[in-house]
Order: sequence, then structure tokens, then C-alpha cells
Amino acid sequence: MRPRAALAAASCWLLLVGGLAACGDETTFTADELVAEVNANGAGVRLGEQLTTSQEDLELYALRLAGGGAAPGVAPGDAGSAPVDVHGGGTLTIADDADAALDEYERCEGAASLICFRAANAVLIFEGAVPNQDLARIESAVSAMAEE
Repeated sequence: MRPRAALAAASCWLLLVGGLAACGDETTFTADELVAEVNANGAGVRLGEQLTTSQEDLELYALRLAGGGAAPGVAPGDAGSAPVDVHGGGTLTIADDADAALDEYERCEGAASLICFRAANAVLIFEGAVPNQDLARIESAVSAMAEE
């Protein structure tokens, strides 16, 4: 997948997952909940340390990609999962609400070298150098979340 195609796929992801925030009760995630949800759908990411941000309404975390991923329903490192080679990564932003997350997503989309995903009040941001198979795995996991 070329970077432009990856960006288009990320935009499609927003349309699919945006529905999570539009259903009756507004869905919100903590960092741990979001990572658990995408990993339950095969994303293969690990939550890293909380990072410093000057924006009071946002929590920012390091996010690591696990090479090769895990089977859906098995978080990387869980018993029974294959050894995981952790590499690369990005950040996870948890906003107070979906509107604040949409603002953060739009800022991310304005940067040509970043690939952005949004689910309810969470935004996942990766640099364009992330391997295509990792982006495809994350896109698939987020799409699966929208179908639940």
C-alpha cells in the first residue's frame, strides 16, 4: 500500500469508526480500554508510557506496534500467543470527548507524513514509515470495532 493509499484507508477508517461515537450513548475509551479493544480485533499494539502534553484536555501515550501481530482475541504477550517482536510505533491520544478527538484527528490529517485513526474520543497517530502490513492490521481491527 502506498502512503497515499494508506492515508485514504485511514480516512475510510474514520468513517467506519466514527459511528462508535454517533450511537445513542457516546462511546468513550480510556487508553487501556482502547488498546484492549483494538487488540481483541487483532491490531497487535502495546500501550507505552504516558507522555507530557501542554493540552489539559488530552492524555498522550506512546504506542508500540508488535511485528506480525497476534491472532484476533489474543493480545500481544498473552499466554498462548506467538512471541512478539515489538517495533516502531506512534502515539495514542485520549481526549475528553469525541469532539476534542475529532479536532485532534483533523490536526493530524493536516500533516502529510502522518497516518491517523480515530475511534470515539481516541486518536491513534503513526508516521508514514510504518510497515504496510501493520497499518492494514490496525485498519482491519478498527473496522471490526465499527461492526460490533
